[in-house]
Amino acid sequence: MSSTKDEIAPRRIRERLNEEASLQRAPITREPWPVASVVRYRRGSLRNMTKLAVILTRELVTIVVNIRAIS
Repeated sequence: MSSTKDEIAPRRIRERLNEEASLQRAPITREPWPVASVVRYRRGSLRNMTKLAVILTRELVTIVVNIRAIS
């Protein structure tokens, strides 16, 4: 029995839907935070660390403000 294009397309769609359904049933896992960026900045100068601290502080303030706005 040979497969035609009309038979192949629905089979691919069914396979894709089955994959999506199995992903939805998969347990949620928490991935660890990547540490590569932190390690990269450890070797930098004090100026780079200060710049990083300023950037992280701004991001943290933005997050806190957003959380307060939602609450």
